[in-house]
Amino acid sequence: MRLQIDSIDMYFDKYSQKFDCILEKTKIGKKYTYKDEHGQVSIYVLNTNKVRIFREGNVNSKQYFDLEQETNFLYNTNYLKTYLTLLTKELIIKDNILSLIYELYDENKNLINSIKMIIREE
Repeated sequence: MRLQIDSIDMYFDKYSQKFDCILEKTKIGKKYTYKDEHGQVSIYVLNTNKVRIFREGNVNSKQYFDLEQETNFLYNTNYLKTYLTLLTKELIIKDNILSLIYELYDENKNLINSIKMIIREE
């Protein structure tokens, strides 16, 4: 199957890409796995209306999207290792489409980016 990922951030940087991916359905939700220019990505869409995005490779991170709480994660690359806070502003799962709006804050609670992302099955 294919996955279409589109995003735009607060600096108006746009990203649009299609990926061949593996879809696994379980009793707790769906897992999409694909490779991009930075390594392997796993997206977990959980039945509890929560999402996890794990990256392994040149970029390593484990992001947890939860409307009920801020989450912290380590963003680790060859040139940067920092802890970030993720605040999920919108999380909608409907008809094989995932829509996310979230903000990223540095360790001093300064806003460093706001991102809108849409992921859809094709």
